[in-house]
Amino acid sequence: MNYVKQKKIDYQKNLEGKLNELDSEINELKAKVSDAGKETKAKYDEMIEALQQKQKDAKNKLENLKSASTERWEDFKSGIETALEDLKKKYNEASKSLQ
Repeated sequence: MNYVKQKKIDYQKNLEGKLNELDSEINELKAKVSDAGKETKAKYDEMIEALQQKQKDAKNKLENLKSASTERWEDFKSGIETALEDLKKKYNEASKSLQ
């Protein structure tokens, strides 16, 4: 296996780990919201929905990265990194507001 291909695989695994970690954190948030009162739940359901959309976007970008050739995969790096940053930011906002 050549160096560039291995670098791509390592990068993908790193991103998958970050996304899996965020998936767990989002599931914890959803559990907290589901235990909340009716008014609180309604308020946070919208926030969770936006968070899940960011999560979906990040996963789609990761899939695009996975299917990219070894010559072009670096072109996708900034998109997935931005999507992950947006997801993490949205998660932090939701988490803070639930405290």
